Amino acid sequence: MIGKWTTGEIDTLRSMLAEGKPYRLVAEALDRTEGSVEAKARGLGINPMPRRAAKPRDTLCWHCKRSGRSACSWDRWFKPVPGWTADKYALNVTTRIVDSYVVRACPLYVEE
Repeated sequence: MIGKWTTGEIDTLRSMLAEGKPYRLVAEALDRTEGSVEAKARGLGINPMPRRAAKPRDTLCWHCKRSGRSACSWDRWFKPVPGWTADKYALNVTTRIVDSYVVRACPLYVEE
């Protein structure tokens, strides 16, 4: 949709961002561009995901012998490994925000 924001759209924007949804998903739900969603959120004083790079987080993967060898679904396709324990967070990658994880335990972990 192009044009003026409706009250319903603003309510949806607020609730989805409060749930931690990335701008991309809010934009898809509202049939608007990601840029317009981010601009409206900033105009309303909502900034749940700043556009700065995320600080590095220590994850079990960085200490796994399999890391960098495409030996698990996360390393190969960025798909969560079934059975792992991980904390999800939003990661700013160049022009978009993606879901990433800090892995705490993994059934495929092999100590280096």
